[in-house]
Amino acid sequence: MEAKGEAVSWRPTVAGATCECTRASSPTGTSMETTTSHDYRSHSHREPGVWAPCVAGTRTGCCCAHGTRRAPQADDRVPSYEAQHYKDWASPAEVMQLRAICTDIANKHKNETAALRNELKEMQSSRDALMLEVEGARRLHEACVKAESEHEKARREYSRWEEEREVLRLQLQRLTLENQQLRRGASHSGRDRGPFQ
Repeated sequence: MEAKGEAVSWRPTVAGATCECTRASSPTGTSMETTTSHDYRSHSHREPGVWAPCVAGTRTGCCCAHGTRRAPQADDRVPSYEAQHYKDWASPAEVMQLRAICTDIANKHKNETAALRNELKEMQSSRDALMLEVEGARRLHEACVKAESEHEKARREYSRWEEEREVLRLQLQRLTLENQQLRRGASHSGRDRGPFQ
């Protein structure tokens, strides 16, 4: 912004750090006034070549020497584009709060992961025990099937032996009857002959 009848010139004294603005004399013969430099190192986010004019009479003690800052004045205001640039930035307290939340979430995730791993180990141990039980049950089933087969075989053998014994008993009974008949026949034939024959 230029005052009426004044020309403002720009000259950077230190690259990227300070600038010097000079008010040239007006055609009416107004004396020339030079302002001191303004420290731009506090606004490192500004683009190169973007300078704010220092117009005499608007800021008292506008600039500072190298490494020295002027005291903030009541009329100092953050430019609108800076306010737009920083409007979405989080405050340090919000950053610390977000960091604490992230840390809590990470710790919770680690604890849940450790608990799930322990539970997985327990489940694996239970699975191994169940597999052993299943293997034992399978062997018992095979032994039971084999025993049932042997029992059926023995039952058939027993039935065959019972039949054979019944046949032998009948044969023995028949032979006994035949023997008795032979004895009776022999005794009758002896009596029929008499003692003198």
